[in-house]
Amino acid sequence: MDLLVQLSYSHQHPKLILTKESYSKILVWVKLFNIPHEYWTEEGLNHIASTVGKPLYADSLTESMKRISYARICIEIDATCDLVDSFDLFIEDNSDTNHDESVEIFVEYQWKPKICSECKSFGHSIVTCPRLKPLHPPSDTDFSPKPKQEWRRVNRRDNPLIPSPQANLEPLLLLATLKGDEVIPTCSSEIEPSVSYYLAYS
Repeated sequence: MDLLVQLSYSHQHPKLILTKESYSKILVWVKLFNIPHEYWTEEGLNHIASTVGKPLYADSLTESMKRISYARICIEIDATCDLVDSFDLFIEDNSDTNHDESVEIFVEYQWKPKICSECKSFGHSIVTCPRLKPLHPPSDTDFSPKPKQEWRRVNRRDNPLIPSPQANLEPLLLLATLKGDEVIPTCSSEIEPSVSYYLAYS
């Protein structure tokens, strides 16, 4: 109902500008690879996923651990944070050696939204940020009535007669020699025709 009211209001007020809403947080499905076996717990997966964003829930295969090649978790991502493709997971060594290790966790996003570094929101980049390119309302001249078009009678000008290219053609005369039943064109003065004809072509 609100949408219909806004649309009807925009027709009555042409200077009304409709803009898209900006979102600072979105939900994205994320795959986490190379997770150590000891971190395949609810607490361990939440600890790893919190590096990317705020973990909300995992899919059924991740919860049941029927697929341990990667963990698929729905994470709430903040536009103020960068989208990391990988990070190091430091594992504490509880043995007497006190030698800590690190494992690189790889992150794959189901889709990467556009993030604006200027207004810290999703949906557009800094190139199309409305803060850098403010929207100006249309002026009154844009909605002024257009001048009426008038019809004018134009006198027809007859084109002068152009003579046909075939009107002034001279007939083409071709000298031929008749030898028996065959007609041979005479192109050389060396041939002495016995009977000559003029063949005219119009």
